[in-house]
Amino acid sequence: MVSFWPSHLPKLLVSAKAPAVAGSVKIYLTRSGRPSKLSPAVIASGVLHRNQIKHSLSSKMKKDNQFYRDMQHYIAVTTIRPSVLRNQGSEGVIKAAQKHLAVINLGIFQAKDKADFLRVLDNQTERLRDTLPWGAQHWGSARKALNLFLRDICYNRFLCELYKLSDSEEWMEIPLDRLIATALKRKGKRGELPRWPGLKRLNSDVSLRFQAFAKQIASEQGISRVHLDMRLWTEEREKNGKPHAPGFGS
Repeated sequence: MVSFWPSHLPKLLVSAKAPAVAGSVKIYLTRSGRPSKLSPAVIASGVLHRNQIKHSLSSKMKKDNQFYRDMQHYIAVTTIRPSVLRNQGSEGVIKAAQKHLAVINLGIFQAKDKADFLRVLDNQTERLRDTLPWGAQHWGSARKALNLFLRDICYNRFLCELYKLSDSEEWMEIPLDRLIATALKRKGKRGELPRWPGLKRLNSDVSLRFQAFAKQIASEQGISRVHLDMRLWTEEREKNGKPHAPGFGS
């Protein structure tokens, strides 16, 4: 059954007497692509083939490099909002992070294994950290911004497919902040996780402990760790009644 038709193609005439084949409707066109008056000759030879539809759609939806650059820039700006890096010690931290992430080479995250991905993630965290204004060059701030950005890139089918980032999905980290740390601590035993130090004082050792625990919880739920963010945020929002967007908090 034909359930849609591309708006850029001419409207079709469908014969009410046309026989149904495998639950679908036969659609008749002339060779020029224009609808006919359903003459016997057209009815006999004018069935639109699925490859014609596929070719027409692919021609219309072909993306150039500028499209992908614009998409990455859009995600950088919409992901790194003012609430994401609130009170991190300097003005201009948001714009600096957005500018850096808008042009970062996403291809380097096509890792061959977990160790390779974490090596790249650590390296890019330091690179982002160096671009932040003096007084805001905190490891925790850079790591959170990078992880949020990669999560949203993963959720964008155009860039995720282009750079094959679905292969790295299972190694991506959950973006850490106060809200997520609190939610994780609620799920753990007393003393199982360290006290949340805040983004300004967060270091890689403390982050690894939270990430390891998040990995455990995510595995129990049958999802990758990076996706746990949306579930924990929803739980905390319902518990506290606060309408903060994901990524809020320090």
